[in-house]
Amino acid sequence: MTQTTLTDALTQPKPSPSAQGQRCAVTSLWNSKPWVEKARRSAAALTKLQPNWDDQGSPAPKRIVLDVLDRLIGHIECYDLTTAHIGPVSGGGVGIEWRYGMRDLNIEILADGSLEYLKAEKSLTGFDSMEMVDGRIASDRLNDVRPLVRWLLGS
Repeated sequence: MTQTTLTDALTQPKPSPSAQGQRCAVTSLWNSKPWVEKARRSAAALTKLQPNWDDQGSPAPKRIVLDVLDRLIGHIECYDLTTAHIGPVSGGGVGIEWRYGMRDLNIEILADGSLEYLKAEKSLTGFDSMEMVDGRIASDRLNDVRPLVRWLLGS
């Protein structure tokens, strides 16, 4: 797959499962949710990174990482999320972060394609106290991200 083909694949809309497990209708990129449009553009920009992008020797995200990112977006694009912050992380992975009210969800796609997550909820007693839960998800279990998104949205 060429870089142009990969970039095109990351920016083209695809059918994806809905929040209820059904398939979403295919819509034009221009009719999709704003967070999905931005996420796909951010993903496409990652294809242009070169090794040592951080001046610390980190590799650019590998194809497997970008493929998992693309599939992840497709699995959750039916949710009404806030705009995701997506960027490279040292070691060749990609980080994705959402903030919704008092909750944060961070997902990192590691260089091997697996995912790690951290969900944090600010306590009512103050911003210094947070409840945090972390875990790991295999790249072939992306449906397991949906409960995390439902938690983020408070549903």
